[in-house]
Amino acid sequence: MPALSKAERALRALARLHGIQSTYRDGTGTSRVVSLDTLRVLLSGMSVACSTDQDVRREIAAARNRPWTMFVDSVYVVWEDQRPGKWWVNLPVAQHSIHEVSLSWNLVNESGKRQCFEVSGRASSIMSTHTWDGMDYVRMALPYPEDCELGYYRLQVRAKGLANQLDGEALMIVAPRQ
Repeated sequence: MPALSKAERALRALARLHGIQSTYRDGTGTSRVVSLDTLRVLLSGMSVACSTDQDVRREIAAARNRPWTMFVDSVYVVWEDQRPGKWWVNLPVAQHSIHEVSLSWNLVNESGKRQCFEVSGRASSIMSTHTWDGMDYVRMALPYPEDCELGYYRLQVRAKGLANQLDGEALMIVAPRQ
């Protein structure tokens, strides 16, 4: 592949951040390069703005900061032989003190059994902080329930005490190590 311009490298990086490979091997084993037009069509189909270099730069920044701007991850995988002591949520804190926040979460197993938990911001620990686009975020550690058996759980999380109440839902999978 010939040397790429800065704009081409950025578009290919944006595609990778959204799970799109910009090269592949075809059925005969020949390496193929996905055209920039095809990458733009695929990204646009995913509602990712990419028509200008400025769009691409903005979307790259947003994708790199998404782990912070998401209240909860969509999926948590926990190996049965390596249970974490904690899991986390990300909170936009802006003008609010983290001590004013209260978090509650429910863990519902496959048979519908619900476990309920609650913690105040004062009683939780901050794992790390991040600022993006003028907003401060904190990653709060929450205790992981040790008595979860193998299986799938629906995790429902609520944060109160912020400018807006946050609600999130995730899938928690407790899986065997194979």
